[in-house]
This record gives sequence, C-alpha cells and structure tokens, in this order.
Amino acid sequence: MMIRAAREAEIAEIAELQRLVFRPDEPDAAQRYLTYVEGDPTYTLDHSRVIFDDGRIVAHLRIWDRVLRVRGAELFAAGIGSLCTHPDYRGRGYARTLMRASERYFLASSYDIGLLFSIIGTSFYQAQGWIPIPLPTFEFGSVSARPMPAAVRRLDAAQDLEDVQALYEAHGLIYECAVLRDRRYWTDGPAQVRGTFPTWGAVRGGQLAAYVTVESDDEEIWVKEACGSTEGYGPLAEAVLAEVGDRILAGSLPRAHDFVRALEALTGTAATWDTHDEMMVKGVNWSALRQKVGGEFVPARPPEDEAAFWRDLLGNRPFYSWADIF
Repeated sequence: MMIRAAREAEIAEIAELQRLVFRPDEPDAAQRYLTYVEGDPTYTLDHSRVIFDDGRIVAHLRIWDRVLRVRGAELFAAGIGSLCTHPDYRGRGYARTLMRASERYFLASSYDIGLLFSIIGTSFYQAQGWIPIPLPTFEFGSVSARPMPAAVRRLDAAQDLEDVQALYEAHGLIYECAVLRDRRYWTDGPAQVRGTFPTWGAVRGGQLAAYVTVESDDEEIWVKEACGSTEGYGPLAEAVLAEVGDRILAGSLPRAHDFVRALEALTGTAATWDTHDEMMVKGVNWSALRQKVGGEFVPARPPEDEAAFWRDLLGNRPFYSWADIF
C-alpha cells in the first residue's frame, strides 16, 4: 500500500472511481469529476490524495483550497471532498488511513484548518476528531405562487460577474466569519457544475441590488444564498415563489436573515427552522491559529472541549454558505 499524490496519468482512473462510488447509474458522470480537475485553475496533483495498492488506485480524497476570514484574520483551509474507496476494497480501513495521512499533509502544507461536508453522516468523521458545526436550515409549508416580478432577471456570469462579486464583498463579508471569493470562485469548471453563480438578481435604478442562488429538482427548491441590499429581497422572494409551484421551499441561510423575512411576509407564514450538522471542521495548526486569530480567542493547544471551542468561534456566526460547499 502506498499513500501519495495522484499522477497525471491517473486522473481518468480517479474520475472513474468517483463515478463508480458516487454516481454508479450515470455512465457519463466521470466527466463531472474530470471537470473538477481540468476546469479548476487552482488544482494541483497534490490536491488528489490516493492509496495505491494491487496495481491500482483503491481510495481517493480531494482537497479544495478555501480562505476564511475569521475575526479579521485570513485562515487557509483545506476542504475535503470525494473521499471514497473502491467497492472491492472496503472494510480494510483505507478511508481512515487516507484521512490521517491527508491531515499530516495539511500540516506540512501550511493549512490552518480542515473543512468537510459529509453526505454519509458525521459518525465516521467524528471518530477521526472532526467537529460538526451546525448550519441553520429553514422550510415553508404549502405556499401560493406569485407572478414573476418585472424588477428581477436571470443572471449570467458573462454579463453580471463584476456586479455579483461587488455585492458579495459589500454584503457577504460583513460577518465575522466568511469565505473569501475571487473571480474564479464564480466561474471555474466546478462552479459551473455545482451551480454556484446566482440564479436571479433584483435590479433597482438600473443597478443590481441583490441576488439569490437556488437549486431545484422535481420535489424542492433550495435557497443556497441571498446577498445584497434588503430592498432587493422582496422582488427576489417573489421570483422564488413564482417558481416553486407544488414543490417544497427550503434552504440554508442565517437565522433571521432578511430574505427569509421577505418570504414570510409574502406567504403570511413563519419558516420552520432546524439545523444541518454535516458541516465539519478540524484544527490543523494550533500555533498558526493562535498567532493569526489571537490568544484571547485561540488556546495554545487543542482545548479539552474542542467542540465548544469551534462552535463558539464559528458556529454562532454565519461562517459558511450552502453555495460554498464543495
């Protein structure tokens, strides 16, 4: 067994492994995972960590670089995605071994923290020392459709990128914890696959005033992000309601977000709030964390109750948008 970075000649094999594990009934899904590599200008082969055994790749983990602004400090985060083991090699501890080896790589590569979003629940990762950070979620009951307002239009990255980025920098970075986003964040290959760019924009006085990002299927419309001036949220809420039809309306935004209030005002109903605990974090370099964030917030070594520490530092503030999930 060998644990190492991927090699150029292995990228197609890795994409096929991900298709086999995550989308076995979609023959063309390997192209999705190739886009995550070929369409990401920040990607390097070191970002794909693999276990090589029996002449093949049997396990894989992808790293996504993220930068968080936390209490005024910029933290370099290693986002973990696409952890998988070939079906023929499960039950041998490969995933656990790859996680531990990757965490050593994080420290050697000057990452400050690790992030992941689990689709398999939290128990496996908690056993490796990862801490769930609950994200607030909301849902509405049956809602009535509204006409599409004239002041809202579909957004397009070729036309609206600069305005969207300006809105995020003015309104999305107001929190003590937030993800920094450059231009590539909105338009690279993975962003296009994941539908990161906002869906609708509200226009006031000829200027983009606010945007909302949603994803939808036959059963649900999910609000991933809303950002901008509060005056634009009313028309955007009307746009979402115009599209909801018989589907469930739900999403993830900070509690008491003005966009949810706009939906409540239009529907005449109160949103039902809950939490989603599958966003997880782990400290990588406590010395760097303390130096960057400050000794009044970060202890010199991992605290006895590390979960309470992270929830105090991050969890009580909207530090991560659903649109940021890799």
